[in-house]
Amino acid sequence: MTERIHIDMSKPRKRGPGRPITSDPKHPVVRRRLALRLTQEQLAAKAGLAWITITSVERGKMQPRTGTIRKLAAALECDAAQLAQELVKLQFAEEG
Repeated sequence: MTERIHIDMSKPRKRGPGRPITSDPKHPVVRRRLALRLTQEQLAAKAGLAWITITSVERGKMQPRTGTIRKLAAALECDAAQLAQELVKLQFAEEG
């Protein structure tokens, strides 16, 4: 029988030189990732992307290119066009 492990995603974890990781739960990638109960590392592996790409997108440090959006959408089991639209809407909301 496989033992279930609970990971408390509500507390920031430290990565790198003592920096906490904080992701906005309203971000479309974060929301979908958490709904699938995936860590950033698991999403990166499933999408075939580097972990730094996932964290950069989630923290708004980079806008993903079309190929990256397609990989994320496949890994997050959602429509790429819908995800792209949500990311663009989020970008304009942050700028405005």
